[in-house]
Amino acid sequence: MNLLDLKVRILKALSDPTRIKILESLKDGKELCGCEFDEMFDQTQSTISRHLKSLEDADLIISNKVGQKKLYRIKDPHLFEIFATLDQMIKRNKKYKQIVKLQEQITL
Repeated sequence: MNLLDLKVRILKALSDPTRIKILESLKDGKELCGCEFDEMFDQTQSTISRHLKSLEDADLIISNKVGQKKLYRIKDPHLFEIFATLDQMIKRNKKYKQIVKLQEQITL
């Protein structure tokens, strides 16, 4: 495995809306149990488990078993700098200007 392969692995892990939502829910040092993700998303437990596994395999999250629960957290908070950079790229792109404007109105 080389650096390019690692970049592709991370970008593939980030290429799903549910996985991005999982990561964003772990922002600011939060640690959540797998069962909490089951409640957050309208998906089966096995689907959520596959998403969590994909994020773990890409080394974006780490888990810690506490009793019966498996807790997840972000491995490196620099990940959110990538998200901030993407947000800025999108906001500067004329092609997405209308989408950004609508999104900002919704979140107000």
